[in-house]
Amino acid sequence: MEALGVARHLQIQLLETFINGTCGMVPKQASADVSASVKRSLTSRAFVHIHNKPTGPVSYQLDNKCLSSAFRLWRREWKGPGREYTSGALLWQLNDCWPVTSWAIVDYYLRPKLAYYTVKRELNPITVGIKRVEHRHPKNKYTRVDIDVNTKLEIWASNFTLDEVKVDCVVKAWDAETAEQVYSETIASSKQLPGNQATELTVIDVPVKTPNAGLEGRTVVAAYVYQDGKLLARYVDWPQPLKHVRLQQPESLQAKLSEDGSLVTLSSDKPVKGVALESEDEAVKFDDNLIDLVPGEEVTVRVTGASKSTVISTRYLGMRN
Repeated sequence: MEALGVARHLQIQLLETFINGTCGMVPKQASADVSASVKRSLTSRAFVHIHNKPTGPVSYQLDNKCLSSAFRLWRREWKGPGREYTSGALLWQLNDCWPVTSWAIVDYYLRPKLAYYTVKRELNPITVGIKRVEHRHPKNKYTRVDIDVNTKLEIWASNFTLDEVKVDCVVKAWDAETAEQVYSETIASSKQLPGNQATELTVIDVPVKTPNAGLEGRTVVAAYVYQDGKLLARYVDWPQPLKHVRLQQPESLQAKLSEDGSLVTLSSDKPVKGVALESEDEAVKFDDNLIDLVPGEEVTVRVTGASKSTVISTRYLGMRN
């Protein structure tokens, strides 16, 4: 069993109830105090280590990375009889007892923070995961500087139902800077996923358009698991740390609400990290959120409490005002 938690800043909606304007919405300033043993500077430093310097109280991308990685890797280590290396994860914590900066994934007023959706997604019955592993080898015994670097993708699927499932797994890749698709292959066909365990699918090199050109650090990879043509799971893997990736502004990021207000369809012409859906109407609830998008794909999200006139807005990592 492993315990995990990430201190995160308050919900924007909660901040707006007691802060006027944006003067108080800077993570490291004194008004954004953290009284727990994890100080506000540590939260900001953790964000900067993965992303660029934060300019607002938006640490949700940090939550997404930490929690999704922790849950996904825990599930990978549940490998079946005799190999149950990690048997669970204790997430601290669910909700706040006071409107404060904390580890909670639901705020004081029971509004889900974006990290809530990340955990929910990773606890789906069937998931797929990707881990990038860098292999560094000196070219000869006399150097520690002149090295060969080979980046591999370890791909697996987790089936936490009690029944065996036969699936296909498709992997696609895009250049994060040009949005060009550089790879699309079925890496597993009619693969049996035994119930209640994870199954390793394959290990491949990071697919790039031009080998030996150092393009692995700008390649976004997506894995999809299908059963009889129906999508069961998807996961989008990004180069790390994200602050070294030159994220591009999408020219056509769309969040279309259906006529009956029950679905939002997301699409983008470029890879986009962490699209957050928002509505000023407190009655509007999303079934999923903080979603990575890639070109040529539509992602649908169920919505409740919306009507034809509901306005849905989006935020994402690297968004320019």
